[in-house]
Amino acid sequence: MLPDVENDGAGDSFDRVRQRHSVVSYALSFFRGYCRVLCLASCLLLTMLVIASTYSALSALPPTLSGAGCDVLLAPGHAQNRTTGIGFCVQHNAALSTLNRKFSVPADSFRFVVVGDFGRDGLCCQRDVAVEMAIACAQLNCSWVLNVGDAFYNDGLLQPSEAQVDTSWRDVYLVYPELRTTPYGWFSVLGNHEYRGSAGALLQLAAEDKRFVMPDRNYSKVLQAGAFKLLFVVLDTSPMIPVYHQDNFEADNKMLNASDGIRTQWARVPAQLAWLRDTLAAHSDIAVKIVCGHHPVYTSGSHYGEDQGFLRQYLAPVLEEFKVAVYFSGHDHNLQYHHKSASAVYYFGSAAGSKVEGSFVQPDDGLRFFEQVNGFLAVQASAAGVRVAVVDYTGLVLLIVDVPVASAAQAAAST
Repeated sequence: MLPDVENDGAGDSFDRVRQRHSVVSYALSFFRGYCRVLCLASCLLLTMLVIASTYSALSALPPTLSGAGCDVLLAPGHAQNRTTGIGFCVQHNAALSTLNRKFSVPADSFRFVVVGDFGRDGLCCQRDVAVEMAIACAQLNCSWVLNVGDAFYNDGLLQPSEAQVDTSWRDVYLVYPELRTTPYGWFSVLGNHEYRGSAGALLQLAAEDKRFVMPDRNYSKVLQAGAFKLLFVVLDTSPMIPVYHQDNFEADNKMLNASDGIRTQWARVPAQLAWLRDTLAAHSDIAVKIVCGHHPVYTSGSHYGEDQGFLRQYLAPVLEEFKVAVYFSGHDHNLQYHHKSASAVYYFGSAAGSKVEGSFVQPDDGLRFFEQVNGFLAVQASAAGVRVAVVDYTGLVLLIVDVPVASAAQAAAST
């Protein structure tokens, strides 16, 4: 039996120290946990503030830069007091362009760029497309620019002195020598938005400013570089769209029935098609033929079926008969390429000069490429064929297509 030991108080003192140590440890643990929570809360608050400030900053950017509601500042048609977009959506560096590596640029050839549906006072990345067009033309030494229509949104022009001629065209493109001093100027096509104003105003603009080329609603050019000849034909396709002639179409458009409005042109459509046939037949000895119109014969975008099959029923057979190499168009606000394997004609849509809209609907006949992005086409035509590059608004080459052409003898024999 162990003897009893008298308690001298040391045990109680040890217990008290242990208890105090436990309280301090608990307090320290609580404090550390509190600090962690406070730190996390601070980080979360800081993150929320950064997100909020970033959103606020983006919201405060001009539509040209933010991309949202890009044409909210677009002035009403024919307004003389217009807000001009002066910013870019992205940075640009000509040294990064690889387009010159995609083209051999032979002496006996023509080079040009194709842009459509662009006239929005420099808004909606229009300036980005413009500077990349200038970079392309600096590298390719462009012979002309092809404007496939809708140069002045939303209501065209009533007179050539309107402010939008500057804010949507001269001040956006002609500030670049590469786009201002091309030997042949800007070959231009009437778009449907031009018919919301006066088509005659565009013809008058062409008469006053030689860089804007539109001698008539329909016209053709025989161009020669050395031994190479090119037939270039421009067609006014707006009168060929049946829906434009319906009573309920654009009830607010007072110009539909004007003396030079769309509805006054319907009766001229047979003569237009006959003129096209006669023009192609008269130059059947020229192997490379290019035809341009605002409306696409084939489209996989939002305007799919708009022409109710009129263009593929009446225009496409003429293009096929005379072995036209390429048909360029605009209208659907994106970049497209269609070619049916049995067809002689390659169809390209370049309607992404500013606002891009209208989603993919369904693949039309011969769909090969569809991209909903701002951009343009760079083209080289020679006796060897037609090379088409699809270029986006950053200068990135998205696609290269080589269009073969029949020899002059084959082209003549086909007719």
